[in-house]
Amino acid sequence: MNLKLYKQSLNKNHLFNIIDKKTNLNILLIKKNNLFFNIYLLNNLFINLNFNYWILLKKNFKSFLILYINLIKKILYKNIINYEKELIIKGLGFYFIKDTIKTNILKLNIGINYIINLKLPLNIEIKLKNNNTNLILKGTNINLINLISSRVKNLKPPEIYKEKGIYYFNEKLKKIFKNKKF
Repeated sequence: MNLKLYKQSLNKNHLFNIIDKKTNLNILLIKKNNLFFNIYLLNNLFINLNFNYWILLKKNFKSFLILYINLIKKILYKNIINYEKELIIKGLGFYFIKDTIKTNILKLNIGINYIINLKLPLNIEIKLKNNNTNLILKGTNINLINLISSRVKNLKPPEIYKEKGIYYFNEKLKKIFKNKKF
């Protein structure tokens, strides 16, 4: 068989390192509180856990050690924290709508003839403020929140001169002026 499975445990969390010999694909699967998280590692990279230290067996991948350790620590220890991102929509007739029947659907009216429906994951909360012009996304996975907020922002990117579009909270855009030549 081309698959090898290595199991390790740390503080009631289980780490599974799955290595596919045929394609050189390495997956680190982490089980925490009956939830599974996965990280795709570089080829030929193996992470071993001994005495609470992370040991990297290949010397040429030492530069990626800190990156992977931080990713695993975020998954194991920091998933209790709720992250949030706030988006503001500006423009005449632009607003967000939260679907009352299905709570994971966000509707956007951004000046087009139709309303855009976005289906969001179940583990993300939506809050609307200020007459549905401010959108707050909350969740435990910061990467997922950043991905969704950037996708919402790209539906109507901010226009610098007209001041319309979807902005992040406290985002400042610079106007570009041309210098006159004498």
